[in-house]
Amino acid sequence: MAEVKAAQPGYGAPAPAPAPAENQYVQQTPPWVVVVRGFQALFAFIILAMCGYLIHGKAMDANVFALVVGLMTWVVVAYALVSEKILGARSLYNIWAVLSLDLLMAIFWLSSMGANAAQRASFIYSVNVDYCYNDGSTVNSNHCVVSKRDLQKRAAVAGPVALAVMSAIAGLSALVMLLFIATLVFHGHTFRMYHQTKKSTPSD
Repeated sequence: MAEVKAAQPGYGAPAPAPAPAENQYVQQTPPWVVVVRGFQALFAFIILAMCGYLIHGKAMDANVFALVVGLMTWVVVAYALVSEKILGARSLYNIWAVLSLDLLMAIFWLSSMGANAAQRASFIYSVNVDYCYNDGSTVNSNHCVVSKRDLQKRAAVAGPVALAVMSAIAGLSALVMLLFIATLVFHGHTFRMYHQTKKSTPSD
């Protein structure tokens, strides 16, 4: 029987690099895009804090929705930055996932802006509040006693601070929406230019 010898290092025809290393597209974003991602996370945190303040007193659908979208924003920003910037996580990067998540978050923040603006606009009646008390709960802890006539006009009452917070949530939701549109346009345009360059370059 013939002896089988192992291939000696340093001999043989040159081989191409592994296919995954050649074919995987990873967007190399400039510093300003990282800054935009940071502001997306920062404004989402501010919105989370304001929603927590309102929900502690009275949980309303628009505030809860903004809270959930804020948490989702952290996940999306973390995925976009970690999968691109950390070499060990590059296998998780997918440009279509980045584009889809940016588009989804822009739609969600648009919805948050509309919902919170509509909620703020619904507070149009002035009421006479006899007194308010806090029962110590984490959610829906504030209770205000108003006259029966005023109680029929609305299901919740809000003071000047709470009304200002509602307006701020709607305004910041619009700002975060614009930031996600900016990253969506950048990634979409850069990916399109990459494909155009790849098509125009003759293959070996």
